[in-house]
Amino acid sequence: MNPELHLFIIWEHATYCAQQIIEDLKVKFTIKRVYQIYWNNSNFSKNLSRLYGQSLPPGCEKQIHCGMGPFILVIVQDENPVYAIRSTSKGMCNVNINTFDAKSLYRTWTGGGHRIHGTNTQIECDHDLTLFISCNAKTFLSYFPGNWDGVIHPLYQDLLGTNGWQDIQQLFTVLNWTTEYVVLRNFECLPNQYHLELHGDIDLLVKDAVEVSFITNATKVFLEEYRVHYQINIAGKTVLFDFRYIGDNYYCNDWEMSILRNKELSHKGFFIPNQEDYFFSLIYHAFIHKPTIAQDYIERLIAMASQLNIEHFSYQTLTNNKELKLFLDAYMSKKGYHYSVPNDLSVFFNSAVLGGG
Repeated sequence: MNPELHLFIIWEHATYCAQQIIEDLKVKFTIKRVYQIYWNNSNFSKNLSRLYGQSLPPGCEKQIHCGMGPFILVIVQDENPVYAIRSTSKGMCNVNINTFDAKSLYRTWTGGGHRIHGTNTQIECDHDLTLFISCNAKTFLSYFPGNWDGVIHPLYQDLLGTNGWQDIQQLFTVLNWTTEYVVLRNFECLPNQYHLELHGDIDLLVKDAVEVSFITNATKVFLEEYRVHYQINIAGKTVLFDFRYIGDNYYCNDWEMSILRNKELSHKGFFIPNQEDYFFSLIYHAFIHKPTIAQDYIERLIAMASQLNIEHFSYQTLTNNKELKLFLDAYMSKKGYHYSVPNDLSVFFNSAVLGGG
């Protein structure tokens, strides 16, 4: 396998072993850079929650266990990564056993528990590295091509986005490097304009809505568990998002997975559905999730049908419910998709056009 970048965190309550751990890392890996991180105490629990993707409030066991003081971040390159199955906190997973076993060893040195953090996969490293120092493994190596100079560099900053995002492009860059997502629709005006007069919020389809809420530092607008409406601070302004996710029945599960699997990186720097998924998912949204089809959707869909060379699709198709349902049924049957009632009860479901009253 090709060399991989990984990182280790030596939390405050394990820093008494920092020198011993660093010396061992020198033997097992190539050390690229070492930081001493200083987080703002008032943001510590938020940073911790965002790093681990779970709610870790002030005074939680994890915070007490690891400490809130300065900690060490060591970025290493594994020249000969080896993957195998190991038992992790997320179950049995295929992980880099070189970094996993090193992490396990250092945890025994520091009294057990989780005072040492280490990345198990390249995906996890990209996630953590992005939030810590605003770059993924590829960009890190372009910025820091050499090996560690022996200096522990101080870094006085919280995780990226803790106090909001500079602009929406910064947010999308972070999402590109940390998770799977697509902007489902109405992305033509992005990134320059993101307050949508006709359609309100920005709709994302994501693999894991909880993970994305922590990455983006989003807060829920409504308390109901089924609601996926969030607000994010971008350039000092509140921007609204919906985080649709795999298994939420917004579209059927197979279609949602297909949209994510076949996503494309737009020339504007964020992921969107491919043309076919965009066209048919927009028809479904306009026809099933809305009581009537908006005029701007009609115009857009007719233009898209022409671009995709789809025959027998016209203004007449979009304004005749019976004809439109036959058109959509044919596509969904071909793909093995089905109509599904969204888990989010705030989403309109046009059962009347499906013969449900």
